[in-house]
Amino acid sequence: MKQGSKHIKIPEKEPKLFTVEKVLKKRIRNGKTKTEELKEPDFIIGGTLLKSKKVVLLVKWEDNKIDLVSYDFVKKKWPIKLIEYFEKHLELIES
Repeated sequence: MKQGSKHIKIPEKEPKLFTVEKVLKKRIRNGKTKTEELKEPDFIIGGTLLKSKKVVLLVKWEDNKIDLVSYDFVKKKWPIKLIEYFEKHLELIES
C-alpha cells in the first residue's frame, strides 16, 4: 500500500434476485425443443416456484450451456435416478 493512500470500504449489498418469469418464455425447455440432445445436467444452479405453481430449475449442462427446465418436463423425459436427484433439490427449494 502506498503511503498516503486511503482504503475505502465498500458496503456489502444484497444480491439481486433472479426473476425467472422474465426469461421463462424465451428459455424454458419443453416438448418442442430437441430433447434428444439433452443429457444429464452437470449440476443444478437453483430453482423456483412460479406464481402459476410451476416449478422450474436453472440447470448447467455438460456443454456449459444454462437453461431453465420445467420439473414436469423432467419427469417425462429423464431417467428415474435423475428425477430422484431433482426431487432432493425440490425439497430444498420448498423448505
